[in-house]
Amino acid sequence: MCLAEMQSAGRGRRGRRWVSPFAANLYLSLLWRSTVGAVALGGISLVAGIAVLRCLRAQGVEKAGLKWPNDILAGDAKLAGILIDVVGESSGPCAVILGVGINVSMPPLAGEDIEQCWTDLQRLSGAETAPSRNQLAAALLEQLLPAVAEFEAAGLQPFLEEWRRHDVVAGCPVDLHLPNGTISGTACGIDDGGALLVDTANGRQRFASGEVSVRIAS
Repeated sequence: MCLAEMQSAGRGRRGRRWVSPFAANLYLSLLWRSTVGAVALGGISLVAGIAVLRCLRAQGVEKAGLKWPNDILAGDAKLAGILIDVVGESSGPCAVILGVGINVSMPPLAGEDIEQCWTDLQRLSGAETAPSRNQLAAALLEQLLPAVAEFEAAGLQPFLEEWRRHDVVAGCPVDLHLPNGTISGTACGIDDGGALLVDTANGRQRFASGEVSVRIAS
C-alpha cells in the first residue's frame, strides 16, 4: 500500500486529472497480485467502491452512495473516486493497482480546477478541523483488504445486493459518453456481471465500464 501526500499528475478514468493538493485529501494505492487473470476481474471497481462506501458510512457519511462504475457521491457531489490499473495476462497472474482518492479537506482554490460538483468530509461534517487522514486510511484498509480477498474467492456475487441498494443512478436519466458518441436513456441498475443496464430508444443495452463515462442528465 502506498499513500501520497500530494500528486503532481493525479489522474482519474479516461485520462482526466485528479486534483491532488498537498496535505489535503487521501490518495491511496493498493497493489494486489491476483492469480485469476485480468478477464476474471470484471467488477473489481464495484467491489472497491463498496469498500470505500462502507468506510465512509462508518465515518458518519450516511448519505453517500455509489455511481457506476467507480464514484462515491454525497448528494449530487463527488466525494471519492476509484481507478483500477491491471497489468499481466488475460487468463494468468496479473497485478492490480487499486487507486482510491477521497476528498477530505479540499482547499477552495484547488477545488476551482475540478470540472464537476464536489464535496469533502470536512464540509459534510461541518467540523472546524479536517478528519485525520491517517485514521481514515486505516479505516479504509480495514474494509478494502477483506473485500478484495472475498472477491478473489467468490467473485462479484456476494456484493451485488449491497451495490444495488446504494446505487444512486438507477432510475435516473443518463447520458453515456463513449469514444464514438453519446447515448441517452434511463439507468436500470447493474446485471450480475457488474455491467450497467440502460433503457434507450433502441431498447435495453448493456455497458461494461471500459471507456464509458456516465453523467446523470439534468
